[in-house]
Amino acid sequence: IQPSFKVYPPSVHQVSSDRLRRHVEVLSESYSPRNYQSVQNLDACAEYITGHLKESGATVSEQIYDVKGEKYRNVIAS
Repeated sequence: IQPSFKVYPPSVHQVSSDRLRRHVEVLSESYSPRNYQSVQNLDACAEYITGHLKESGATVSEQIYDVKGEKYRNVIAS
């Protein structure tokens, strides 16, 4: 079964390339490395992303999973 997505009308909000660049810089420079051995950085990224998604009005949840005793999470927004 293929996932289905709700179609939304075009947004009236403008996309800021500077704002997007700042997000990429924060995620790629401030929270590096982001790999399975750097859980603290992964958690910091998840908190950063969660906060900004909530700020934009999204409903945010997490999918938490365990790998060899270590907890990881996916951030899900709708």
